[in-house]
Amino acid sequence: MTRRLRPAVAALLLLAGCATTDPGSVDLNGTWHATVNALEIGSMTLTLVDRNSELAGTGQWIPSIGGSPLTLTARGLHFGVDLNLTFQLSTGPGITDFSTQGRVEDEHTFHLVFPSVASPTRVEFRRQ
Repeated sequence: MTRRLRPAVAALLLLAGCATTDPGSVDLNGTWHATVNALEIGSMTLTLVDRNSELAGTGQWIPSIGGSPLTLTARGLHFGVDLNLTFQLSTGPGITDFSTQGRVEDEHTFHLVFPSVASPTRVEFRRQ
């Protein structure tokens, strides 16, 4: 009997390990990177802390015209798969801020919609 149970238990453990993570339960703690190409932002690297549905982050952004990385901060909310982040970007002499909304896709990806004059831009952030 024990010999028959071992393969069954091993198969169950293997299936559990292959199961996909519910996007609504993803912990966003960690470092994320995105190629933005909107709002004069070329790319962003963001380290987030996700605590009790509140997000706080710091990182860097690179202007789309190139140049040295500049600092950024972010604050927002994370409820289920829904995200809302407000960024403050250092621009050298000043600070620019804007708000975004988005969704968690899976444990490795979330997207935010960046405002734009022409049309909003969907930006994908990938876990580093």
